[in-house]
Amino acid sequence: MGDYDGIPGPVELHKGGNGGFTQALARAVEGFGGRVRTGAGVERVVYDDGRATAVLLSTGRVWPRT
Repeated sequence: MGDYDGIPGPVELHKGGNGGFTQALARAVEGFGGRVRTGAGVERVVYDDGRATAVLLSTGRVWPRT
């Protein structure tokens, strides 16, 4: 544990555990107007003029609907 490319290093733990990190990430996404979905495989991110505007899900559906 704690190595990077075979070089030993310290083990870092997130405050609140891994669940705390994902919750903070979700709050950040929502704070910027994003929406978190679970159980949906993503095929690719859709860009418009260099800005991510949607995702193509593995079901073929585009989210959000365009």
